[in-house]
Amino acid sequence: MREHGLPYNDEIQAQILNFMSSQIKHDYLKGSREINLDLTVAEAHKLYNANDRIRSLAESGALQSLHKRCVDQNNAV
Repeated sequence: MREHGLPYNDEIQAQILNFMSSQIKHDYLKGSREINLDLTVAEAHKLYNANDRIRSLAESGALQSLHKRCVDQNNAV
């Protein structure tokens, strides 16, 4: 049965990526990761449901700056 679904696999993946790229502009969780099919369903759910404040911080670059400061602090320790 699985072989019957394989011809649609590429099309389904393309549709999922299209939806994610139109709905999720930034990775709010890690900051440097691209939005792709490597995300877990739970991660995609959190990104999709991010509130407006998080979205605006990401759009302005402030969220990425915060991620960088956290990584730098972690590396310093």
